[in-house]
Amino acid sequence: MNVSMMSRIYGGAKLVIGWLGVRSDTSDLAIDTIHMWKQQGGLLKSRGDDDIDDILLQISENTSLLSPEIAEAIVQLFERVWWYRQWISQEIILAEDILIFCGEKTISWTDVLGAHEVWSTLREPDYAGHLETWQQLWLGVMVSGIFELFEQLRALRAAGDTILLDHLLPTFRGFQASDPRDKVFALLGFASDDSKPSPDYRLSARELYLRYATTELRNSHDVNILRHCFFNEKSFQDGIPSWVPDWSNSDIPASLSKTMYNCVETEFDMCQYSISDDLHMLRIPGTVVTKVARSVPASSPPPPQHLFPLPPFFHPSALQRRRNPRSGNH
Repeated sequence: MNVSMMSRIYGGAKLVIGWLGVRSDTSDLAIDTIHMWKQQGGLLKSRGDDDIDDILLQISENTSLLSPEIAEAIVQLFERVWWYRQWISQEIILAEDILIFCGEKTISWTDVLGAHEVWSTLREPDYAGHLETWQQLWLGVMVSGIFELFEQLRALRAAGDTILLDHLLPTFRGFQASDPRDKVFALLGFASDDSKPSPDYRLSARELYLRYATTELRNSHDVNILRHCFFNEKSFQDGIPSWVPDWSNSDIPASLSKTMYNCVETEFDMCQYSISDDLHMLRIPGTVVTKVARSVPASSPPPPQHLFPLPPFFHPSALQRRRNPRSGNH
């Protein structure tokens, strides 16, 4: 089944069923609590503005909604490996609704969306005073995590907005794919730009990444693609040139400044570059400003930066320091 056919199937589906895995005590707690959070959202909508402070105060005092154990359980639910499989993104973003099983319990995307609306309300400055510091922290993690990434992409697609592949690739870089070519192909179902490549499994991952980088550079004349060139030993073993992003390598540091490689002074200027005949070398003129005399290890890792230049999309590397990805076929 090709990518375009899969995208049509999921795009026309009224409901897609997902499987998070076997149940656990924390998964049952998380799903039950999310259902209760959605009910609180209905209560907030049905009451007037004059009652909202009282309702929020009741929520903050409700230990069945707010406790360290509950917050951790919900975070663990959204850290399950299913959410981070590259192909799953297509199912979630294209389908009208998703029914998610974890053990025998189920939760729909609509349920999570209802809970998410309440969490977002509680994060607003006018209401954050009802929450203890730890509660604000955990709710912030839940709202800014994997669910918000998918929900924003669903909203962009529903509105008919353009979703560029060169924005999606760094955003989904931390996701998992058994085949490194699927780091690109799995995103084609909801990428809406005309220049995206056609899925061709006759190409090696090296050929695919090289062709895409060359096409993007020649179309845009923007060398900011170099921001995404992070390599490990396997990248060099696979023969991927150092100027071509290896999208299969998700072990990356915090994003560099987006102006780091910007050589275009105005929108009318064109970056001057040349690519060798064998495509292994990119030549760009530049000026040496200074030299690094000495480097020292950072005392603590820098905060993760969002790579998606539209809304502040979640990047999975933000969670890699605290989660232990599980193995599995994807």
